Amino acid sequence: MPDRRAALDVGSNIGNHCALFSQYFQETHAIEPHQEVFSVLSRNIIRNGWKAKAYNVGLSDQDGKLPLYIDESGNLGGTSFINSQTGRSIEVAVTTGDAFVQKNVSEHVDYIKIDVESYEGQVIKGLATTIEAFQPIISMEFNNQTTIDYFMQNEIFVRELKQYHPLAMYSRWLRCLWPGFFGKIRRRINKIFTRRGFAYYLSEFDLNITSESVILLPPKHEGIIASLLEAAQSDRA
Repeated sequence: MPDRRAALDVGSNIGNHCALFSQYFQETHAIEPHQEVFSVLSRNIIRNGWKAKAYNVGLSDQDGKLPLYIDESGNLGGTSFINSQTGRSIEVAVTTGDAFVQKNVSEHVDYIKIDVESYEGQVIKGLATTIEAFQPIISMEFNNQTTIDYFMQNEIFVRELKQYHPLAMYSRWLRCLWPGFFGKIRRRINKIFTRRGFAYYLSEFDLNITSESVILLPPKHEGIIASLLEAAQSDRA
């Protein structure tokens, strides 16, 4: 990444990605709406001396308060603003990403990571002005039908992200490629014996296929797309 000024870690959880970002960016802003998780995140930043700042707020396409639904299985990273969970919810403060950046970020935003459990589209809509002004590289989860449906219904890729070139990380062991009972056995064997990090490959993005993550490259980084795809093709050969 040629420019490493400010990074937004949206859905920071306890700071796994924040730890990495803080080593490379002048500013890292770790955003986590769940109070308990935010407390751990804040302690991690202080104890480890990460060059980052934590914020107990959620990003959305609106300002105000929203219910945050708790994953009662114990997976605090599974909390979401989308009501797909059973159990309780808590009310948390939310703001648009544009308002957040204007208030808290002094540097040019060069990178945004979004991991918000099916709420990625709403976060993107709330960051529309920031995205247009700074053209940051964006990475986000895109691994469920709820996210796909929201992006399609709201035309996110032809509105807020209309100039972006999307690439995706796909599993080598997709069910559609290895169907049936024997396909299931082969997928499991492959996962066991495949070397770490080789289970996914980088490719052109397909809106109809869920992926572990999508990498969105703005026009100013168009030059690196061909080299990325060439390297990915070589890795798959």
